[in-house]
Amino acid sequence: LHGHIDIGKWLVRSGADLNATNVHGDSRLTLAARDGQQDRVDQLIALGVDVNVPNHLGTSALQLAVTYPGIVHRLLAAKADPTHAASSGALQTAVYMHQVVAARMLLAAGARPNVVDQFGKTLLTYAVEQAEESLVRSMIAAGAHLDQQALAAALHPYRPGILQALVDAGARPDLSQHSELHPSQALVSALKCGAVHALCQWFPAPHALDPPGAAAQAFNPMPLAVKLAPAAVINHLRAAGYAIDALDACGHNLLMLASMDGCPYKVFSLLRPIPGQPGLDPNAQARLSGATALMCAAEHGRTHAM
Repeated sequence: LHGHIDIGKWLVRSGADLNATNVHGDSRLTLAARDGQQDRVDQLIALGVDVNVPNHLGTSALQLAVTYPGIVHRLLAAKADPTHAASSGALQTAVYMHQVVAARMLLAAGARPNVVDQFGKTLLTYAVEQAEESLVRSMIAAGAHLDQQALAAALHPYRPGILQALVDAGARPDLSQHSELHPSQALVSALKCGAVHALCQWFPAPHALDPPGAAAQAFNPMPLAVKLAPAAVINHLRAAGYAIDALDACGHNLLMLASMDGCPYKVFSLLRPIPGQPGLDPNAQARLSGATALMCAAEHGRTHAM
């Protein structure tokens, strides 16, 4: 066409096939989209080209244009379908190539976000790993499944804004396989990075007005926090209302666990009273061994905790 739009219209009216392909199986539109020739794309659209016709590889102009957001916008305005078989990989390509603007336009046009690649990884997880919060939020709004991989990627390394977006949308650790010896990895990561706000949303601290027995059934992250988290996290969890009277499988209370850990700041956090919650008794004895916190510290060589 080379800018001769009037000649192009005359040829089309005379029967020229706009969707014809060259000897390599590429149409005028797929070549223009691949090469970023926005004026050429505009001309072809004005002449009535079928924007969903693929090339010889089954790839549409929409997928070929993901590195050119302006062309993606033009194609979508011309009714390019991101769910068409030839365009089904457009969103995947945009995410892989860090093309956030194009990916968000495709999602707004109806592209399906729940794609899993050959490695078993979702597009949402890739977006989280790329630290693209706006894209993560767009994918959630488009119905992306909140999988454990994406949650883990938001926690390690810690990405507060993305984690909050996932948590607000309902993402939470899978505790179906959780145990004291084999804790949930997402829960461990949340404690280590200090994601207190997420922990409080996942496991609300029992309230005085809760039905009888609710406190016993509620999950308490404090024992794991004493083993894995810094003292600041323990302080935040106490302030949020979590009880510190929990015991581990051997009957050790949290003060004994902190003494074994050897961190004096954790010991102090559990000894000091706070409004509505007294500190732990340093003379309490383990249910099975009868050991006190001081004995636990001495046994493990934790002189700083003594």
